[in-house]
Amino acid sequence: MGFKAGNVIEGEIPKDKVGKCPPTLSENEVIFLLYFIKNSTFKGSELEALFQLTLKLQEIYKYWEDNKL
Repeated sequence: MGFKAGNVIEGEIPKDKVGKCPPTLSENEVIFLLYFIKNSTFKGSELEALFQLTLKLQEIYKYWEDNKL
């Protein structure tokens, strides 16, 4: 079983065809944000979004802790 390419680009790949990655956060930046969130006061209307953001930051931090070389 094989795959057939519908469109093959040879040579240098045009810049508009290359996927762009979003900026990433370093481990220290995630720790800073978690510390900042911990020591801040938020309104009730912000809590759900803050909870989701904090959960993502904690998952990133846990991934780094579990996969340290």
